Amino acid sequence: MAPFESDTADSNLIPMVAYFAQTVSVGLLLFVVVRFVDHASAALPPSQETRQRQSKRTRDIRIFTVLAALSFLLAAYFGISRRVSSYLDWASHHNEDAPNTLWSGWYGGTRDREGGGLTSYADVKLGRWWQDTKYSTGDDHLVLGNSKGLWWAQQLVPSMIAWSIFVGVEGRRRGMPKHVLCTFVALAQTISLSAAQSLFWITLLLTPVHLAPSKLPTRAPQWTPNPMAYLLPTVMSLACNALMPLAVDYLIFTQPLRIAYFGMLILMTLIPRIAPAVLGSTHSSVHSAHRSSATIFKTLGIISFLLHARQTATALLDNSPPPTYREYSYIWNSHPETQHSTLYLARVAFSRVLGALSDNPAISAVAWDVLLSALSLCLWAVVRGLDVGDMLSATVPFKTAQKEEKHVSFEGEKPKPNGPVETVASPTSKRGRGRPRKDAATLAAPTASTSSARELRRSIRHPRPTPSSSVTSALHGIEDSEDDDSGPYVPPADVAAEVEGLEHEDVGADTVVEEAEAAALGWGLFALGGLGVLSAGVCGGEVCGR
Repeated sequence: MAPFESDTADSNLIPMVAYFAQTVSVGLLLFVVVRFVDHASAALPPSQETRQRQSKRTRDIRIFTVLAALSFLLAAYFGISRRVSSYLDWASHHNEDAPNTLWSGWYGGTRDREGGGLTSYADVKLGRWWQDTKYSTGDDHLVLGNSKGLWWAQQLVPSMIAWSIFVGVEGRRRGMPKHVLCTFVALAQTISLSAAQSLFWITLLLTPVHLAPSKLPTRAPQWTPNPMAYLLPTVMSLACNALMPLAVDYLIFTQPLRIAYFGMLILMTLIPRIAPAVLGSTHSSVHSAHRSSATIFKTLGIISFLLHARQTATALLDNSPPPTYREYSYIWNSHPETQHSTLYLARVAFSRVLGALSDNPAISAVAWDVLLSALSLCLWAVVRGLDVGDMLSATVPFKTAQKEEKHVSFEGEKPKPNGPVETVASPTSKRGRGRPRKDAATLAAPTASTSSARELRRSIRHPRPTPSSSVTSALHGIEDSEDDDSGPYVPPADVAAEVEGLEHEDVGADTVVEEAEAAALGWGLFALGGLGVLSAGVCGGEVCGR
């Protein structure tokens, strides 16, 4: 029986099917997201359809739509460029004809296979290239095999973890289905983090309230998982990415590590939904429940800063030029050695690290994803008008957000007078110790204030019946009693629990200065601690600032 290895190697079917399957999977993920976005836009309540909110929401959606389209186009461009450059390198190394080259191209179609040229796309050896290069492992080697590519790639790891936790928290708060949340994480892993972030910001803008307010949730909104519940998935995710550069040359190890890392991201997204009740705690209000998440993002911010500082030092040491060089002398025959300045060494090292943005399509895809993700996060901080104190409390150690909770209270409130209050005091009398003596004026004052307070506290739904309508009041069961009307309204237990769990979207900053402060702080966090610190600050400030 004839062997089939040569036919399989020369066939272009396997790489084409693999590329087609990846494209179809991305299309299905986008279809799920677009369908949910359309459903969310149709379910907007009438309170969100005002002219001011509608114009602002339309403007913000257009901004993030353009950013998402740019991210998708760059990801597609670098994906195709990686495959083309990889094939050209393989063809040059194995002395194979490549399309659109100077001596072996098919420009005029006059050369055939016997003459050493290419006549059609079917002559391209994609099957042999796919088997020889191991395309996925080659990309990992290009990105993780040097300190310049690793400097860009390591910023995506803590940023992806912080964003996955944020997706889970916001998805539970707004009532998003689980499969939609997993779709956003899958898009960030397969395409780019910046594209998934921009699509998720659009989804948040279209879901300002819970999508199913009539359905009773399984857990109270005041319940949140303990921060220690995220410890094991976070440690495992960081361990998988720490082992990836060591096993970059072996496909049998890189694929399980990649699958385990993706599984940990999905688990962190679903923890608020699937975690047992014993792994969480119920807080006094939804505001304190949101602020309890500051510990998670603060820990991620510290870890990200330490990892970024370590990798920055390693990249600078590896890419810095030699500290000494020989200075050429035009007069003397001796060429003395001269020391480079520290500023010169740092400048050259930084230029080499940042220059990796255009060195290779594989590194360029990761680097542009990091930059566009930073831009997306800073734009979200501007759109939401995040407070600078909330962003710092989610990143800086030993700093907590000090905000007073505002509740609606009915008891003990005194109506404010419409005009200025005049106090009449005797000029000759002096106030002594003890309580003042009660006279006729002081005895009449509480009665007047009490009657005015009762008039203000009287419910407008059930007006006090007049004496002429006493018979009608008796028929309807309304008692003519001031005590019933003047008492505070006590809602039932189920209504009180539902009102306590309700939240509304804040308008955000009203001035350009406050928005600029949040954006400037975001870029400062990105320059100081990388994308992970920026993600912890923006996502933590969004969650903990309510």
